[in-house]
Amino acid sequence: EADRKNVDASPLHAEDLSGLPPAVVVTAEYNILREESEVYADALRKAGVPVTFKQFDRQMHNFFAMPGLLPAQAKAIDYVGDQIDQHLGRYSQADAVVVGAGFAGMYQLKRLREMGLKTRVIEAGDDVGGTWYWNRYPGARCDIESLGYSYGFDPELEQDWSWSERYATQPEILSYAEHVAKRYDLKKDITIETRVTRAIYDEDTSRWTIYTDTGEAISGGNFHAEPVAFAADQIAMAACEIGSISERRIALLTDPAVSGLPAFLTPNPGINSGFMIAHVTAAALVSENKQKAYPASVDSIPTSANQEDHVSMATHGAYRLLKMAENLHAVVGIEALSAVQGMDFHTGLQSSQRLEKARKTLRDAVPAYGDDRYFASDIEAARDLVAGGQLAAAAGDLPHVC
Repeated sequence: EADRKNVDASPLHAEDLSGLPPAVVVTAEYNILREESEVYADALRKAGVPVTFKQFDRQMHNFFAMPGLLPAQAKAIDYVGDQIDQHLGRYSQADAVVVGAGFAGMYQLKRLREMGLKTRVIEAGDDVGGTWYWNRYPGARCDIESLGYSYGFDPELEQDWSWSERYATQPEILSYAEHVAKRYDLKKDITIETRVTRAIYDEDTSRWTIYTDTGEAISGGNFHAEPVAFAADQIAMAACEIGSISERRIALLTDPAVSGLPAFLTPNPGINSGFMIAHVTAAALVSENKQKAYPASVDSIPTSANQEDHVSMATHGAYRLLKMAENLHAVVGIEALSAVQGMDFHTGLQSSQRLEKARKTLRDAVPAYGDDRYFASDIEAARDLVAGGQLAAAAGDLPHVC
């Protein structure tokens, strides 16, 4: 009994825990000592000792000592090593970390600063420029017109710089990069002649720790844009599905065998095509969105002498969403036009107050469709009502299933 209460048996028996060095307390979900570990970590905090507590889920007591048997063992060892490195090395925090001070890296630094984020850029070279810092072979020059290498975010910058050649050489492009870095005082947040050696993601804190070859550990950086690419790909797939469902409803409305309405929603289907071409337009836009929905995150083309060895393609993944959203707005707009046109054939009948309000909003912008007329302006008007949110606002908060 005396041995059990000895401080050597458990540090929880100590009267005073203050003054101890930073501690890492690791336990497992099915560890018989898990609750004691939690109490110990809490006692350390109350004593003013910096403590990091980590529980590995679905693991048992002594899983640390089972290399090769339990995958979590290696993960736990890495975690402890990471925590020790953080305590022993030079440690700093940032909201975002950008790897590479090329043209994209410098622009990201400027934009992130404008968002109020503390940002660090890590660059292996001794100056900015990225590809154009490393590509110094004789005759190196851009293969697009020099203006294509000009930033477009600041009209004053565009006026401030003049290219000497239509296809600028490497030295001139590098000079332009240095000019931009100086103009916006970017170099104060760029660490040169430094390489990223590894990056570890902490699921508990949702933060990255980036380690460099100078011994620094930087916490908090979103090291890679892959999560953004994943999110963009998911949004692209959702846009495809919404468009596909919308197009199928248009097909139902325009098919007299299914809807019971006049063919192609025209009062005179024998001599008018009605909504036939509008449906074709919606189908074409849905098909285009399907092509654009190919996952950007599965692609990668290494650049910059293999320094950027795994590229997220997040920019492409996000940029294509602009066009996909525009297409989707048009498809939903065509569905709205089709639905309201179908309602017009039920003379004397009314829907709910909310839907009648939405119907009026659309009809105020686009008159009912009689004989064939130029349809593009009608589709554009409906698209704008969808994109601007006016149609949804008119309907109000409708019941939905989560």
